[in-house]
Amino acid sequence: MDLPGTLNSVVTALRAIGGVESASLDLADIVPPGVLVQLVSIDKATLDQRQLDLQLLLVVSDVDGGSGAAAQLATLLAAVETWATADGPILARSVVLPSNPTSLPGLVFPLTVRTPA
Repeated sequence: MDLPGTLNSVVTALRAIGGVESASLDLADIVPPGVLVQLVSIDKATLDQRQLDLQLLLVVSDVDGGSGAAAQLATLLAAVETWATADGPILARSVVLPSNPTSLPGLVFPLTVRTPA
């Protein structure tokens, strides 16, 4: 199983989406609107496949302290959904970037990827 290659291919695909400013495996590299790719679990799907459960953490700036952030999250979510469909409920989460102690609005987008074992 090529775990680094699989994770990097997800990051590369996200970076190619219009409206995604940054995508990375490292929170320090995220610039809103951006997507952090996190590995949640690895499971055996079949004899020759692994199932990687990921969460894509969609992060936006909170420019107005109100509905602007919700509008930005909706736009970022719509952009990501042009590439993938969530494999479960999309949950709200606050995110603190290493470069800024202020909590930013975010969404957790569950994604399952299958890869050769």
